[in-house]
Amino acid sequence: MLRHVVWIALVACSAHHDPAPPAQKLPVLPDSITTQLGNVGLAIAIDLKGLEAANLATLAPADPPCMRRILQSARLGALTQSVATWQGYITGLDPAATRACVTEFASRAGLAVKDHGTTGFELDVGGTPAVFQTQGDLTLITQGTEPPHAGEPSAELYDLLAKVPRSAKGWFVALGIPAYKMKNIVAWLELMSDGFELTLQLESTTKDEAGVEAARVVNAFKDAMRGNGVKVEDSWFDIKSTPTAATVTARLPTAALGAAAH
Repeated sequence: MLRHVVWIALVACSAHHDPAPPAQKLPVLPDSITTQLGNVGLAIAIDLKGLEAANLATLAPADPPCMRRILQSARLGALTQSVATWQGYITGLDPAATRACVTEFASRAGLAVKDHGTTGFELDVGGTPAVFQTQGDLTLITQGTEPPHAGEPSAELYDLLAKVPRSAKGWFVALGIPAYKMKNIVAWLELMSDGFELTLQLESTTKDEAGVEAARVVNAFKDAMRGNGVKVEDSWFDIKSTPTAATVTARLPTAALGAAAH
């Protein structure tokens, strides 16, 4: 009996002193993906399982049906862009099922699929193929003959994404958008007990432009939801701005969104 007590005490003591595992560098994304994002100017990440991928699957084309099954199996997705080159990351896909589904989609759309030996395949989408490569549990999608992005993202991107709560289920970041007079944009999505909360922060290069752009985004969002049958309330949206920065907070109740879906 005494030996059992001593053993339990030693195990408990050891567990108490074990250091906590280091936190991943960015919300949503595992470090294995973060460290290969490269020096990109735009990135999006979404926790598909955290947002109930089975419901998100309805956003995929209904024909062929395998498109929705593929989305249901995915755990997370990310998309990045560096200058004119984009790259996608999806975890949780079965390589054979993905290959079969893309082939079925391609045959209906008049597109071609070409195998890359045992490493993957490419989908010809008009001169610039989307190349699918399997890396363990990760499906990497690259553009044409462009090499995969590599290395850590910039310190500026890390700084912006430090604003994103660890509880976020998705985020978006963009650096340097001169066409919209934006210095940077960062946004994130969180789950509430009765809906979603979307936060959007904009920093402009010229005076008052951030507030103007924030109002444009809110109006476009309202129009899109009304177009989908949602009865939008102005109280869902809040805009706070300074001469060169603005924050939009949108709280979207699940009940209202669900009523529109039915």
